[in-house]
Amino acid sequence: ASSHALALSSRAVALSPNGVHIAVGTNTGKLFIFEAATLKRIECRDLSNVRKVSYSPASPRGSRSRSVPSAIGVLRYSPDSRILAVGMQNAITILCDTKKGYAVKGYLGSHKAPVTHMDWSINGRHLRSVAADHRLCYFDINKEQLSKSKSNIYPRLFRNTSWKSQTCIFSYTTQGLHLDSEKKDDIATSPSFAETSGSRKSKGVLPAQILCVDVARKKAIIAAGDEEGYVHLVRSPCLEPSAQRKSANAHSVLVGQVRFADSESKILSVGAGDRTIIQWRLENTVEDTQYDGMVERKDRVFGAQQPQTFSLG
Repeated sequence: ASSHALALSSRAVALSPNGVHIAVGTNTGKLFIFEAATLKRIECRDLSNVRKVSYSPASPRGSRSRSVPSAIGVLRYSPDSRILAVGMQNAITILCDTKKGYAVKGYLGSHKAPVTHMDWSINGRHLRSVAADHRLCYFDINKEQLSKSKSNIYPRLFRNTSWKSQTCIFSYTTQGLHLDSEKKDDIATSPSFAETSGSRKSKGVLPAQILCVDVARKKAIIAAGDEEGYVHLVRSPCLEPSAQRKSANAHSVLVGQVRFADSESKILSVGAGDRTIIQWRLENTVEDTQYDGMVERKDRVFGAQQPQTFSLG
């Protein structure tokens, strides 16, 4: 265990793809970097008061400066581990050069609300992010000179972009997870929703707002967590709100994060309020065919319990 107690709240964590560094962002805007092998702290950057944030000329707001103490909301390393993108609660994204001691080298400022989710393209030339106001933004990253990175206001240009991760809750792949209020009555009476099991079905309640997602590429399955503690499985891409989904009550409050393990045979979900980490095991999942979504849930927080098997359906 590390001997460096942070003495403050950690809001985000990321492991570099090369397995060398662990980045931890805090509620005070401080960024801590640890060696993954020894947990020795090697860097500490205070990003809470960022000045002279240059917005892209393509942005309707033009350029201006902002100096607001801010917490760190999300961290994401580029695929080559050279750049760390830091999403802040004051709506900006900071680009840190990992080869130069995590020095701040660039800023991205097209959002108007706290940055909550980010994904890098596989080639590390593009970044997309979602903010708390549900706005999806795209950015072109100048890897040679990060200060010249800028917003790209033409989403169609990213139609065929391959993304290293798929955690942005709003994207082409996940658009069907979100409910259109005008279509709620139609969805509630659709055959696919009628197949949904659990308390939601018995009460006739539609799935709540989705807060986190992850996509299993090989199995083409989306795992999603919502504001009422449910974990959902749905085929990828999910294009219609009426698409059949398998759901299970996982946490007592909202789900903060959900991730597939590297093997894509297990899912980890984290409760934002109950501080519970739950491991789910997918069973009888067959690519490009039907899947029953059977999982084994193990509660690792509230003591040893007998594993239970749940059906996400």
